[in-house]
Amino acid sequence: MPRTQTLKLITAVKTQCKSSFKFMEQPKLLFIRLLNSTPLPPISEFNPLLASMTKFKEFVTVIKLYRLLETRFGVSPDTHSYSILIDCCCRVDCPDVGFSFLGKMMKEGYEFDGVTLKVVLSGVVRVIRRVDEGVCENVCKESLVGEAVRVGKEIVGYGYMPNVVGFGSLVKKLCRLGRWSEGRVLLDGVMGIGVVDRVSGLVDWFCKEGMVREAEYVVKAMRDRGKGLGVVGYGKVMEGYCLSGKVAEALRVLHQMERGGCKPDIVCYNILINGYCKSGKVKRALELFEDIRRKGFAPNTITYSTLLDGLFRANSPRLAKGLLKDMLDHGQDPDVVTLGSLLRGLCYGGQFRQAFALQRAVEKKGLPPNIVIYNILIDGLCNRGLVKEAGELFSRLSCKNIQPTGHTYTIMINGLCKHGKDEEAFDWLVKMVESGCLSNCAPYGVLLHYVSDKLDQHFPLSRTFVAKLYGLLDSDGISDSLKDLLENCLRRLEKLRLQTS
Repeated sequence: MPRTQTLKLITAVKTQCKSSFKFMEQPKLLFIRLLNSTPLPPISEFNPLLASMTKFKEFVTVIKLYRLLETRFGVSPDTHSYSILIDCCCRVDCPDVGFSFLGKMMKEGYEFDGVTLKVVLSGVVRVIRRVDEGVCENVCKESLVGEAVRVGKEIVGYGYMPNVVGFGSLVKKLCRLGRWSEGRVLLDGVMGIGVVDRVSGLVDWFCKEGMVREAEYVVKAMRDRGKGLGVVGYGKVMEGYCLSGKVAEALRVLHQMERGGCKPDIVCYNILINGYCKSGKVKRALELFEDIRRKGFAPNTITYSTLLDGLFRANSPRLAKGLLKDMLDHGQDPDVVTLGSLLRGLCYGGQFRQAFALQRAVEKKGLPPNIVIYNILIDGLCNRGLVKEAGELFSRLSCKNIQPTGHTYTIMINGLCKHGKDEEAFDWLVKMVESGCLSNCAPYGVLLHYVSDKLDQHFPLSRTFVAKLYGLLDSDGISDSLKDLLENCLRRLEKLRLQTS
């Protein structure tokens, strides 16, 4: 192939790699064409193609092709190549081979950067997770963790901020293995880099994973280094404790903030109030509400919404109404969240007249009609057995230019099924399918069994519903567990069609 043609091919490869491939055969074909080029392109031109193949999970193929390039064509890997190779090795549960590539890089004098090390760390942590799940066997977890710690230290030593999830998973694993001292060394190294926003991301990740004490350690250590994460960092720790049901620990963090000269804001107090409400301590939440007022804080819409929801859940509608009046007196207009909490509570208590009056009053004040609000009202009616009234409210949605969602249909279907109105529920399910609002939370199993029992009585409707639902089998709209039942219905419908034709 002439040089000009080779250059054209390289340009075409770059363009195609940027726009991605739909099939695995496409990068393979381009790889073969590059191999047959004269002169043979450098490894940097092969890397994008091989990286594209990893998206098709052809990890073993990629490793083999790299070996082919090196052994038969004398094209040695570069830093990018080694990153791809190491990632592939870890993804096929061969981290030892990945480490051998890392050793080879060091022997050949490559100055591997933090990106390569991040790939290694993420890959090793992935394998450790698979070992824990029992998927990956014949791998020594202890030695893997040791290698991961070494790589983690290398990343930090280069001054790079590791991937939050991979690094956090490693620290989590060290904690579970009773090796917190090593985890603390890694955390100290990361905090030494001082990338505050990334450290804040690590705190957030720890809290979501239930590792709140580790998150608190990071916040304290950053404060001691003069790079405090401030109210946001403490707030995340408080929220983490509240999510774990440890409201007392969240309160301790609040007091610690105050002693350390970091003044809590209304967000911190909202977190505590929410924690008390969720744990059923509404009285304590109200006491805190009065306390923050005395301290000069102005409760916001979130404060009121949280308390209103807690009061209704605690079956204290009278207190909730008083709090609503207080909210309006202080110039806080209810938003969708607040209104939702109020309506949910009123509907739960069967006070529909007051619920609808409140909804109309708020709409008159300028809050636009919202499907979320109407879903709450329809759900409340259905739960009380007022499915006829719920259907009438549903039919009025179009007059307000509100488009029902799959969830709206599902509420109606569930309500009808719950009160033994299977035929009406089936009609609503057909409406939902025809409207294009197929929802994966609808009670398909119940209705399909109903359809299956009465295929001959509802042949036209059944055929429409089952056919449309079957057409969505490959989408996210329906679970795989219903495939057998659907296929059985289709076979029986076909028999009925032949009998009636």
